[in-house]
Amino acid sequence: PLYVPPDRSRCAGAGRRTDQNSDGGGKSGGADGGRMGEKYEKIDENTFKIAGSVPISELKKILNVEIPEGEYDTLSGFLTQELGRIPEDGEKPIIETKDITYKIEEYEDKRILWVKACKNRNAEENLNTK
Repeated sequence: PLYVPPDRSRCAGAGRRTDQNSDGGGKSGGADGGRMGEKYEKIDENTFKIAGSVPISELKKILNVEIPEGEYDTLSGFLTQELGRIPEDGEKPIIETKDITYKIEEYEDKRILWVKACKNRNAEENLNTK
């Protein structure tokens, strides 16, 4: 289920780099405070850069969404199952669910390392109309 959404304007960094150092505060993380210890970075109110190793229970809290039950414990496992395969070299697949669009940004040795997650406009509209 690969899908490139037609309107990605709500995602920060659509067409620009977002790995610049900023004091935006939305990172969580390790005791060392460095990139390797970070589990996620909040880019803006709708966009996050999240480590593939983040447990599903923590992912639900970060994104404030429901993730379906499955044979996975981490974001990486969830996206691999949604994609139905391991991404190929040089590929940066986009996986869209009802609430979130995920773009696999970095992976190595069959492991997803970093993912950009953007809350879909439909998710907010659905919440606001209820």
